[in-house]
Amino acid sequence: MESKILIKAFLWKGLSFLVSIVITIVLAHVFKAGFSAEFQFLIYTCSLFASFFILGLDVSISHFLSRKQISIGWINSILIGIPLMSLFISLPAIYFIWKKGYGTEMPAREVFIFAGLYIAGTILINLSSAILTAIQKNHFVSKVSFFYNLILLMLILSVFFFLPMSIRIQWICRLWFFFVFIQGCYLFVYSKKLSKGRFVKQNPTDVSLSKVIAFSFFVFFINYIFLIAGRIPIFFLHSHESSYVLGNYIYTYKLLEYGATIAAFIYFPVISLAASESDKIEKLILFLARLCNTAVLIIGIIVLLYGQYIFPILLGKSFDMVGEILIYLFPGLIAMCSSNFFTAYFYGKGLLKYNLISSCIMLFFILVLIVPFAKLWDVKGVSIAFSISNLMSFSYDLFIFRKFSKYSFMDVFILSKTDLNRFISRKGK
Repeated sequence: MESKILIKAFLWKGLSFLVSIVITIVLAHVFKAGFSAEFQFLIYTCSLFASFFILGLDVSISHFLSRKQISIGWINSILIGIPLMSLFISLPAIYFIWKKGYGTEMPAREVFIFAGLYIAGTILINLSSAILTAIQKNHFVSKVSFFYNLILLMLILSVFFFLPMSIRIQWICRLWFFFVFIQGCYLFVYSKKLSKGRFVKQNPTDVSLSKVIAFSFFVFFINYIFLIAGRIPIFFLHSHESSYVLGNYIYTYKLLEYGATIAAFIYFPVISLAASESDKIEKLILFLARLCNTAVLIIGIIVLLYGQYIFPILLGKSFDMVGEILIYLFPGLIAMCSSNFFTAYFYGKGLLKYNLISSCIMLFFILVLIVPFAKLWDVKGVSIAFSISNLMSFSYDLFIFRKFSKYSFMDVFILSKTDLNRFISRKGK
């Protein structure tokens, strides 16, 4: 039963992921590098606010609700209260930032509306998803995401082909942010309807608000440090480079995010396996790291040879720097993808301190290196600083992992003949 649920979740998540890539490519052609920078910068800014106010409660809700230790009525009040509180605090801050000219392409009034839709929608999506996960309906979230993205894609294409050029960008922005909010509202209503009467406390131990927050705060704090460290180059470039350069960097960074997203498809199963004290989990971690790193190296060779031709065709002529920037970000991509498996392993084992130290290492190196490297090599220097900070964090993960499993350099980075023969033999069966 659980395997079927996982297969459904992966299937719908994969389909939604593919549609989101197509939307990203279409938006690149419509917005070009310059406006893409402002559009994506607003999204990254709003996501920081949304992640902060969620406070890791999605993890706590899923954990305690699945064990019937908290009531659904209490959760519903959180679902309404957190978005309202987040909007009350974050919207004035975002409006002030844009009003002062930090974001130059979008009018402050529209930014205010877009930010409100995105922050409220994202919070509702995450917290509603936690409820649906608790009742083993997590695949439904990806299913809804797929259909919403598919409808959004069709509407964006309709705007592109049938509306005048002067209003295309404005209407596409409205559609994009509106769909995030509508998706959040739909999941909220559906999760409330589906969970009605389903969750009644069975555990006599009362779980207080403080315990729910404490359960997830440490994990949230670690993940938020990783998030900030990864976004620092974007905010730095927004202040020091043109929109054209920032747009090229952001779309290159999105390629890294897509790579990490693919790796994250098996992130939570790894946590579960680690928590179950499986004897083979360490070998599995090393195999996944080898598989991921080998794929990245192959892609890296292709990008090195053909990137300058591929990306201007794929994204548009204004993104002619993506191939070059990606070369400097590739070491960081190796670290990002592989670190997911070691991070999941430490979470599953309850060794949160190692992930905390790893996140702080990444934050420290990006803060120390970004300014001097940017002065020396501009956006290339920023990309190198990002890669070094990720590699240092990854190196620490590898160092700690040696306490649990001895390995060689080849065990982490390159698939062996044994791996290939094992794969071929299983395929033959």
